[in-house]
This record gives sequence, structure tokens and C-alpha cells, in this order.
Amino acid sequence: MPNKEDLNSAGQTIFKFIKSAEQVKEFIEKEEEIERLRKDEDGKEDYSQKMLQFVKARRKSGGLSFPNYSFRAAFYVIGIHEDRWLNHKYEEELTPISQKMKEIEKENGLEEDEYWSLDEGPDEWRELNNEYNSVLDQKLPKVLKEFGFEDIADLIKKDKAKYDKLYEEGRKNNFNKTSEIEELSAIVDKYKREAQISIESEAYYASAILSGAAIEALLLREVLKKPEQVSKVFDSLPQKSKPKSDPRKWRLYDLINIAEMADWLPKIQIKDDIYLLDALAHVVRSLRNFLHPGRVLREKATIGIEKSEAQLTNSVLVVLNYAIEHVNKKVEEV
Repeated sequence: MPNKEDLNSAGQTIFKFIKSAEQVKEFIEKEEEIERLRKDEDGKEDYSQKMLQFVKARRKSGGLSFPNYSFRAAFYVIGIHEDRWLNHKYEEELTPISQKMKEIEKENGLEEDEYWSLDEGPDEWRELNNEYNSVLDQKLPKVLKEFGFEDIADLIKKDKAKYDKLYEEGRKNNFNKTSEIEELSAIVDKYKREAQISIESEAYYASAILSGAAIEALLLREVLKKPEQVSKVFDSLPQKSKPKSDPRKWRLYDLINIAEMADWLPKIQIKDDIYLLDALAHVVRSLRNFLHPGRVLREKATIGIEKSEAQLTNSVLVVLNYAIEHVNKKVEEV
């Protein structure tokens, strides 16, 4: 039975989640008003601040992955940071450096409207330029902390390469619209990775469920990639056996059966024995369905998924993935 401390902690978590969700709703209701701030030259920082509040609320209410959150937060903070720089808010630290740079430029005969590229100026000038940029770089984490993004600021200081990777991933997610096929490939990779981590952590239930979900994503990806072939298989089914017309709503049961009829799931030989890959996929489906406690009570002798069962689900996923890639390669070679 949970103690009072656990209940208080759970209550606080629920409260924060709901309040964040309410903030997101309130922002959406005031979207037009906030958009006017963006168009107002004097309201840019106010606009960015409101967008940062929205990003924070979306993250806390479960609406943003960490890469997307990192990119969006940094995007608006960088805007504020650059506006402050352009409006001479950092002059106390930057002016002495820029004055020294101008003196070197003048000594070397550079006119007011002439500039060196980064690799052209004298060594002393390039060192000063690096110092100038370093001051600006050090300001960014401070601005992030100013607006409550300590987690991103700390990441920049501790592991800039990791931050850059997350920022780029978030940027791509926001500006480079991926296809459903690409999204499903990313889902397969994520589920496979977490299924393996779960086995290593002895979380066998989680591993079996994730392996089953990865198989579902893998088969759905193939269905969406091959609409003409799937349409022929679908049309050949008796009316009562046809799943819903939108493949995105098909059950794993339907996906396995369609894949088997489309010859994507060949027999596999392990030593001297032959196994039906579709039958193995249905075994994984059955294990995944023990997510439902009522089914566990009705059908399972124990309340858990054993290590051997989790390893089986993971292995079927690996073999099924290989089999589909093999079938695709043969088709491409024809």
C-alpha cells in the first residue's frame, strides 16, 4: 500500500501535468493575440517569452520529445539572445574586444566597408574574433537559465556535442516533414532498442510488449510501402475477413495475415527444422496481448512473462526484420 509520501508525490505530479495541459489550452485559445506580438517590432521579446512558456507547458504535459523541446526552446532563446546583441545589451564585455579588432583592421589598411573572412585576418585579429564569439556563446546558457531552461543550459555546458545532435534532430523534426514510412522506421528502431534494454534490465513484460509493437510497426510500414500489392491481397479476402479499410487501424492479427498472404513471411530453417514465420509472429502477438490483466487471469499460468519468452519475442523480431529485408532485396533485383 502506498505511503503518504508516495501519495503526495503522485498528487503533485498529476497537479503539475494538468496545470501544464491547461496552459497549453489557454495558449491555443489566445493564438491570434500572441501572433500579433510577433508582427510588432516592439513586442518580439514578449512574443518569444510567451512561446517559451508554451514550449515548457507542452514538454511538461507530454506533448514534446526532448529533441523537439530542446530545439524549440533554443530557437526562441537564441532569437532573444541575438536581439539583445544587436541592440547593444552586451556592449560592456564586447566593446573592448571589438575596438581592438578595429584598430588591427585600420593598421592593416582595411576600409570601413571592407571585411576579412575568418581565415584571412592576422592571427591576433582571429584570436580576438574567437574571444568575441566565446563571450556570445557563454551568454546563451545564461539566457536559457533566465527563462527556466536549466536542463538545456546544463547540457550545453556538459556535453555540447550531444546538445548539437539533439538540436539538429529537433530542427529536422520541425522543418523537414518526414513521411509515414520514415516515421515508422524510426518507431521500429526505437521499440527494438528499448525492447533490448528491457531484457537487459530483466523487465521481460516490457520487452515482450515492445518487441510485439515493433513487429506491428514493421508490418504496417511494409503495408503502406506496397499499396498495390496489399490491395490485391485485401480484395481476395472474404468480406467477413476483411479488416478496416484504413491499414493504420488494423490489428497486429490482420497485419500478420496480410503479410503472410503477400509472401513477406517465408518459412525459415534453423538447423534441421522448418518454422513458419507467420506462426511465430502470432506467438509474439499472443504474448504481447498479456498486457491485458484479464487475459493473464484467463490464460496464463503465471502473472509474468518469463525471460525465455521475452528472448523469443526479441528473436522473432530480428528474424522477421531480416526476412522482410531479404524479400525486398529479391524484388529489387528482379
